Amino acid sequence: MKHVACPLCGADAPHAFLHLPKATINKGRTVFVRPLTVVACLACGMVYNTPRLDADGIRDLYEPMAHLPLPVSTDESVAVVRPSLLEEDQFNAAVVAMGASGLGGASVMEVGCGQGRFLSLCDQAGAVVVGAEPSEADAQYALNVFGIEVERAYYGIETFRQESFDLITMLFVLEHFDEPLESLIAAFEQLKFGGVLMAEVPDVTRPFVGVDWFFTLEHLHNFSPSSLRAMLDKVGFVVESVEQKQAIPNTGIDSRLRVIARKPNAPFHVASQQNAMDAIADGVAYLEARSALVNRIDTQLAPRIERWKRERSKVFVFGAGSHTVELLRSTAMANAPVEGIEDSNPALQGQTFLGLPVHSPDALNTLAPNAIVISARAWESEIWDLLAPQRARGVEVVPLYSSPEMT
Repeated sequence: MKHVACPLCGADAPHAFLHLPKATINKGRTVFVRPLTVVACLACGMVYNTPRLDADGIRDLYEPMAHLPLPVSTDESVAVVRPSLLEEDQFNAAVVAMGASGLGGASVMEVGCGQGRFLSLCDQAGAVVVGAEPSEADAQYALNVFGIEVERAYYGIETFRQESFDLITMLFVLEHFDEPLESLIAAFEQLKFGGVLMAEVPDVTRPFVGVDWFFTLEHLHNFSPSSLRAMLDKVGFVVESVEQKQAIPNTGIDSRLRVIARKPNAPFHVASQQNAMDAIADGVAYLEARSALVNRIDTQLAPRIERWKRERSKVFVFGAGSHTVELLRSTAMANAPVEGIEDSNPALQGQTFLGLPVHSPDALNTLAPNAIVISARAWESEIWDLLAPQRARGVEVVPLYSSPEMT
């Protein structure tokens, strides 16, 4: 772990508003546990983690994901995972940002391209595409399935030549960078004059409130509209828009910021101390909202858990992710008689998670549970519908965020 100064203004004036001695995040089949401290810079309001993972720690965090086996279909060919609703929305925004020139013939580079689904849409539109992605498994998928060339490296100033691209996208990657300012400088240098940068990041002014934490080990920086604009200004971008996008329930799409910027020079508008006070107030409001949520969930679960114990009920949790880590640690579910975990991800089935066996939902009839707690903030309605046969059999299915009357 290392201590860092503010990545935006350089001041070393952190105000800590959150400290978790054991923050967790699961990468593949690995649960990663480290202390997490989130601060707001008293000089400019930038929200970031310090002390935080050093370069070796960051690589250790992502290493388990880099070599996961590729998904395969029954005929042993690579199974195509198609672009999501979010990726289609991002593609449409990129088309609009490029204006009359469009994407036809444009050179497009995506930083952290993953499996290449966004770039596949650009490719279909006639763009010349390339990605940067350190995950060997994802890069191989992008090549095998979509024919997309990927530079397999952590992105930086040396990854591509100067003035190479008409469009560079950073879609939920900027918050992960150890040095976000340097990453933006690299993008600035690699864009052609008049080229477009499109970036999306989680919106720290509108954090989701769930059992799982909005602030995480892997999100080293948390941007507001003002801090994101200020960092782009500092690099020299002309910011055309910073849009606060709304969450879309039960799609996994949370509130986010989308910025469109161009390459010509622009002045750096120094963020103010008022931004710092706003950032601290936002952090306090988030903690209060999460505490209220956990208290509500505890009130909902506590009598059920006592009844499950008395009746020796077989209780399962649906969802093998960070949400479940916090559910079994931060709420009354820590005392529940949980026998196992259900998850739809084949890569996790047959493994153990938090010492509990992970089963396929197809095994529920054999397991014969008495109760299932849905541990998923974004996909709760979808899981509720998936468990309709179990509810019809009299299994007590417990959602944590919505009412049992969900349709």
